[in-house]
This record gives sequence, C-alpha cells and structure tokens, in this order.
Amino acid sequence: MQRLIVVSRDIDKRMRRIIVVFLLFMVLYSRNILSMYENPENVVLVGCVDSEINLATVKYIENLISYGEKRGIRLIIIKINTPGGNLESIKKIVTLFESSKIPICGFVYPRGAVAWSGGVFLLLSSHIAVMAGGTTIGSVQPVEITPAGISFVNQTKIVNAVIAFLRHNTRLHGRNETIAERFVRENLNIGAVEAKKYHVIDFIADDIPSLLQRLENKKLISYSVGGERVWKLIDKNETLTSCEEEIVFTGIHDAELIEYREGPQIIILKIITNPLIAILMLIFGLYTFLIGLKTPGFGAEIAGVVMILVSLAGLGLIGVEWIGVILILAGFILTLLELKTHIGLLVLAGAVLIIPGSLMLIPSSSFLVSPKKLEIMRLYILLSGVFIASLFSIIVYKVARTQLRKPVTGPEKLIGAEGIAVTDIDPIGEVRVLGEYWRARAKDENIKKGEKIRVISREGLTLIVQKVKEV
Repeated sequence: MQRLIVVSRDIDKRMRRIIVVFLLFMVLYSRNILSMYENPENVVLVGCVDSEINLATVKYIENLISYGEKRGIRLIIIKINTPGGNLESIKKIVTLFESSKIPICGFVYPRGAVAWSGGVFLLLSSHIAVMAGGTTIGSVQPVEITPAGISFVNQTKIVNAVIAFLRHNTRLHGRNETIAERFVRENLNIGAVEAKKYHVIDFIADDIPSLLQRLENKKLISYSVGGERVWKLIDKNETLTSCEEEIVFTGIHDAELIEYREGPQIIILKIITNPLIAILMLIFGLYTFLIGLKTPGFGAEIAGVVMILVSLAGLGLIGVEWIGVILILAGFILTLLELKTHIGLLVLAGAVLIIPGSLMLIPSSSFLVSPKKLEIMRLYILLSGVFIASLFSIIVYKVARTQLRKPVTGPEKLIGAEGIAVTDIDPIGEVRVLGEYWRARAKDENIKKGEKIRVISREGLTLIVQKVKEV
C-alpha cells in the first residue's frame, strides 16, 4: 500500500510539472501573438462581393473583418459587383461595417460592374466609397419573390423603412442623403462621375493601386454630430477642431495586398443558401424522411433529417455554424448503419457528408495560419475524409462477408453437410456426419444402411436428413 501511495505521488508531481510547462508555453505564445496585434502591419486586405448577397456573404464578410482585426492590418477593400440580395443579410453586413475596428473601403470594380439594390447599402455604409470608371449604382426599390415571379414592393411602411435605413447610414458617412432617398423612391441609377459630383462617393479609381495612391494624401476622421459618430474622408492637410479620431494613410501605396479567398466553407454556403436549392432540399428531405419511416433500416430517415436541417440553415431559420457538425454526425451515422444494411450506398453517402462537413469547420482564412498552410490543411482534411470513408468501407465489407459466410464451427455447419447412414433410417436411425455420430430422422423416404445422406435441418439433437440420389 505504501508503494502505491509513493507511485501516485510521483505521478501527481509529473502531472503538475507538465501543467506548469504547458501554461508557461501558452503565456509566452500568447504574448507573441498579442505583440503581433499591437504592431499593425502595412497590409491591405482585399475581399470581393461578386454575387447575390445572402447568408454566405454575411459569413464571408464576418471572416474577412475578423481576419483583418486579428492580423492588425490598415485597410480592408471590398470589391463590389452585385445585383443585390436579401435585406436581412444586408443589414447584418452593415452592422459588421459599423462595428469594424478597421476602416472599410467599398470599391465598385471592375469597369462595367454594378452595385444595384443591396450593393448600394454596402457602398454607402463603407468608411470610404470608391467607384471605378464605367460602373453603375442604384435601383434600390425593395422587391419580393413570389410564385408568379419578382414583384416590386410599394407599401409605404416598407419603402419608408428602407429609405430611413439607407439615409441613416449615408448620414453617418457624410454623404448625400437626398440622392440616397432617390435610389429607393425613383430607382435612380448613376455612374461614377455623377456619384462623385453629387458627393455619393469619395473619388474615382480604375484599380486598387491607383486607389491606394489617392488615399496617400487623405485621412479618415470621425466627429460627433448630434450625438452620432460620423466618418468622413478629407485631405491630409485639412484640419477639423471637433475631430475625435483620425486615421492617416501615409505609405499605404506601398502596402502589401492580400486577397481574401472564399474557401470551401463559403462555396458550400453559397450552394445551400440559394433559395431554390434550399426549398427543393426541404421538399426532398420531407419525402425522404417519410419514406424512411415506412422502410426503416436503410438510413433514409437520417438522410431526410439532414436535408431538412441543412435546408432550414440555408433559409436562415437556424444558424449556419451548425451545418458542418450536422453533416459530420450524419455521415458517421450513415456509415455505421451500413453495418446493418450491407448495401454499400450508405458508406458512400456518409463519405459525401463527412468531407464537406469537415471543410465547413474551417473558415476562409485564419489569423494563425498562412494561406499556403491553410490550403495544405484543407487538402489533409479532404484526404483524411477519403481515407476514413475507405477504411469504413473496408470494415463494412469485411463484416458483411463474415456475416454472409457459412459457419465453419458449431451446429450450423451441419446444415447441408453429407454423410453415411450407419443404420437403417425407418424413419429413425443413426448417421455419421463430419466424423460424428448423430441420431437422424428421414424427411421423405426411408434410407437404408450405407446410403449417402444430406442434412437439411435440425431439431434439437436429431438431424433431419434425406437420401442423396446418385446421378
């Protein structure tokens, strides 16, 4: 007993040492990370909104701003080329812009690009608004999608709410509120020259290098108007007595540019947040679930539940953060169900769910991982998913073969075996099968001593046999 106590004390001491070393490592590591954040780099992060604005766009902007803040960069440029999108998603993005610790530059780009409807909200809510030559903004009247197609919303309550929301965000950035209202009431569309003339944007630039060159002689200031914090881009030499904060862009034309890619997470979100795909997935999910209830054991009910949950996430009714977890759990459940069904399809379905589910858990980028290492991580996840699916497939195949194989030991081995009648079986007698003597009963006709027999079944310790007819 004393020896056991001494051993446990030694283990406790080792564990305490390991914990102390681990905590010391974490403190030193966190200090290095914090020092990296306290020293902003001369880096500009470039994102892109080039499709319909939805929940996938919200997640992308959230990851983009989070990466920028943790990396400590100077400016985020978001290239805008969009026909608009969901109003709830637009409101969330505007909130992300307003709460960002890094200035956001909305840039309608490239030449020929448009910022219609929701794209106008993104541009006018940015700290810095820029358009490339040959681009267009406008057409903000709200619309709704009905079975008959797209219809314009003319209800005063909704239109006035949209106008107030757009005017408020325009005012917070010192821009033309009257034009902002006309974007909604009249579906006004203007080009870059008119937008600069009417103080809707700050300046015109044809590409990002020229944009950064123009910012070189500018500074972004904030001041209070009626209790509200207003942002405005002014010349670097200009002064304002009521200025509360200013961000100077000296040296930004030499900044390193980092393109922020969407990554598999956002690509998958774009697919499932498409309204048509989400609705179809919901319908198929309900039917698949009902089929699974009628024919249990084949995994259809699990697949139906997964499709329903993913479609609800795509429609914005549940959080998109759970999609990856749902897909992975469903994949493992379907793979385990293969042990029961042996049809092979469930393993394939499980692999199809596990791989995208794993990719969904990794954001588009990470503040601790370089883009190159991030691509390697995604590759490893993909290969790991394929490896796990293949491993499970092999296991399921082996188990299925084992279950289908005839037993080589025990009483079941006797079924189908041939032997010799030791005595006349009329209808009871004795037989020798596989070197053992058994009591036997003839099933059909009586069997004479010495004739070949075959075991067809068993009742307790009596074998039911029949005569093997010679060819």
